[in-house]
Amino acid sequence: MTDNPAVLTVVGIGADGWAGLTGTAKAALTAADVIFGSDRQLALLPVPTSNEIHQDTLKKADKSSTGLSTENLDAEGASGEAAGVEVLGAGVAGAWVLGAEAAGVEGLGAEVAGVEGLGAEVAGVEGLGAEVAGVELAGVEVLGAGVAGERVPWPSPLLPALPGLLDAYRGRRVAVLASGDPMFHGIGATLRRYAENVHVLPHPSSVSLAAARLGWPLADTDVLSLVTAPVEELHPLIHPGRRILVLSRDASTPAKIAELLRSRGYADSTLTVLSQLGGPDEQQRTGSAAAVDGAAAPAYGAAAPAYGAAAPAYGAAAPAYGAAAAAYGAAAAAYGAAAAAYGAAAPAYGAAAAACGAVVPVDGVAAPVDGGVDGVAARVDGVADPADGVAAPGGGVVAPIDLTGLDPLNVVAIECGRGGERRSITPGLPDDAYDSDGQLTKREVRAVTLALLGPQPGELLWDVGAGSGSIAIEWLRSHRACRAVAVESSPERAVRVAANAAALGVPKLKVVVGRAPDALVGLPAPDVVFVGGGVTRAGVVEAVWAALPAGGRLVANAVTLESEAVLAAWYAQLGGEMTRLSVSRAAPVGGFTGWRAMMPVTIWSVVKP
Repeated sequence: MTDNPAVLTVVGIGADGWAGLTGTAKAALTAADVIFGSDRQLALLPVPTSNEIHQDTLKKADKSSTGLSTENLDAEGASGEAAGVEVLGAGVAGAWVLGAEAAGVEGLGAEVAGVEGLGAEVAGVEGLGAEVAGVELAGVEVLGAGVAGERVPWPSPLLPALPGLLDAYRGRRVAVLASGDPMFHGIGATLRRYAENVHVLPHPSSVSLAAARLGWPLADTDVLSLVTAPVEELHPLIHPGRRILVLSRDASTPAKIAELLRSRGYADSTLTVLSQLGGPDEQQRTGSAAAVDGAAAPAYGAAAPAYGAAAPAYGAAAPAYGAAAAAYGAAAAAYGAAAAAYGAAAPAYGAAAAACGAVVPVDGVAAPVDGGVDGVAARVDGVADPADGVAAPGGGVVAPIDLTGLDPLNVVAIECGRGGERRSITPGLPDDAYDSDGQLTKREVRAVTLALLGPQPGELLWDVGAGSGSIAIEWLRSHRACRAVAVESSPERAVRVAANAAALGVPKLKVVVGRAPDALVGLPAPDVVFVGGGVTRAGVVEAVWAALPAGGRLVANAVTLESEAVLAAWYAQLGGEMTRLSVSRAAPVGGFTGWRAMMPVTIWSVVKP
């Protein structure tokens, strides 16, 4: 397929570099006219050499007693008759030897002229085993002309430039380097949105390698990428005894994970940091989340910047919902694509392009909510003073984590402890899970409301009159692919909504400060709408109904007689269902216990024909 100029080939590459690629992947890169990748990935390719250097090298070998010659290599190599010899790029003038690992032959790469790169007695080529035109060679790969294609580092930001890059090189053989499996949080899926004919040659992903090292079945392990996402997205996955594999953004990610675990009461969790998986410098470090040495950083969840800090307008520099700002592996897909190794091309954690937890008013001023811990978490095996660690499941003490010299290319394996806060995965979190000024859809009503909203993966919810954000937050918690926009007229409450979203694991919630219906203008079209406040305001129901597509769902709650009358009128006009909930909770009455009634709530739900 690499012979077809219309084909764009995506090649996964790991820490083992060129040596770890299959023959098909090497052939695709060798045949490419243009190769895109990060600087780190491009540096893994063999340095291109001229045909003159190839010929000079082979002539030097031809003068030896072995009888090795260009003609012999071309003839026998092209036929593939040599045992253990892989021939790529036949027909390219001046074949050359690369990557041999037998009898001290370490391959060409640098200093080819003069045969310094061969490493062993090339003049004799002794003891290599298999015959190539009477010459003893084995385990040698023969390449046509090296990787001579034009190398183009990814620009930053990547996504805005990607269509132009592809157009500029249309009609040429193009290869793209990606880290590991390009279709796993990588650039492969992104490229398929821009090119019709994409051929993917995957390499084992870092997650697959980590699971293999640890003996963890991937089917029973949660996987999360924090390459472009805030660490708060880990919250929904933390449950007693669960195993989680996390793709790190950089060397600071493990410390942020450890601090978040401690904040949830899971200090008894065990972390394993695996770095440079598959490469010659592969490492594993182990330690508990209870003791992260050297993490001199502000506590997790530190105060968010004040409302009104400068940031791009909603939908501008950080287009929502995974299209831009490197949606899991585009602009900075260090795991799976390339733009820059672990966060170079992607914005810094909590920055504007990520737009995670951003509070965006109608005038376009945002206040990102970012509370994280800088530093590094790693892992060492051993026994520590009990005061410095936590008890291991099999007895003993898990040592503190060694933070020195942690590689930025790492995966964090988490074995959750059992002593922390437990959060249900179903709607209806306790009311005290939210910071609120009283404007909160109560637990029982919230559970019924979410059931009527009926979240589906990928759907977008408008939460109009968000209050504390509980409906939008639990909508997002129902599935990773769900999306939501919370519209709130109070700036103070809007900041609180963003903070609640981050604390409950859905920092991707977009918060718009403004009053409906005006604040709804310009928002991406919803699949589902919840109106928790403002139903009595002129034009609100009309605006949300008009925004819904056929089959879209609308749910509105009312607690006053006036708002209930509005819902009754719309029910008479559009149909649907009306439900009235009355909830009482047991509460002390002197020395006894009685029922304390909450305000009844009327719920109108309807599906647009």
